Amino acid sequence: GDVSTSHWAWKWIESFYQQGITTGCAQTPVKSYCPENNVTRAEMAVFVERALHGGSYQPPVVGLTFTDINGHWAQYWIERFK
Repeated sequence: GDVSTSHWAWKWIESFYQQGITTGCAQTPVKSYCPENNVTRAEMAVFVERALHGGSYQPPVVGLTFTDINGHWAQYWIERFK
């Protein structure tokens, strides 16, 4: 809803959303995508893993090798991406 069909990346954004690669930058309202925001490393890890394994993919719970991600919402996504 916050990305017009005339936006240069509209077709890719729609494709990523339809495939479950991303659900947007906010859940309330779900229409938010925030196309001008920077993507974090954690978000990119989720995007790449979902693109490789499917939109419903969830990473396995594994031991953490990075000391700075313990408790981070994307800790297992980051480990899987590594």
